[in-house]
Amino acid sequence: MRESKLRILVFASGIIALILIPLHLIMVTKGEGLDISYSAVTKRLNNIAYSISLMLLLFFTLLHSWLGLRRTLLDTSIKPRNIKIILGIISIVFIIIVYLGIDTIVTMSFRR
Repeated sequence: MRESKLRILVFASGIIALILIPLHLIMVTKGEGLDISYSAVTKRLNNIAYSISLMLLLFFTLLHSWLGLRRTLLDTSIKPRNIKIILGIISIVFIIIVYLGIDTIVTMSFRR
């Protein structure tokens, strides 16, 4: 993918995350204030729109940070082969984080 398209993807993912973060904070602090107890979290996760927005927030935040790390590594004097190795490891870590995050959200969403 060309750098110009990746730059647009960085901006788009940042803007989407910027929109989702206040929505998340509004949902977390709605009602009784900032209640992060297990029962309050599972209650919020029963709302399908909130669960989906949380998954999207996780995905777009990690995408934005991965693209930023990629650009930062490319701007350094590290060898291209080493950059690919580092980005590969970071990609695997981010994929695991997205999987675990989505699995947790889906699992907790269906608990009663």
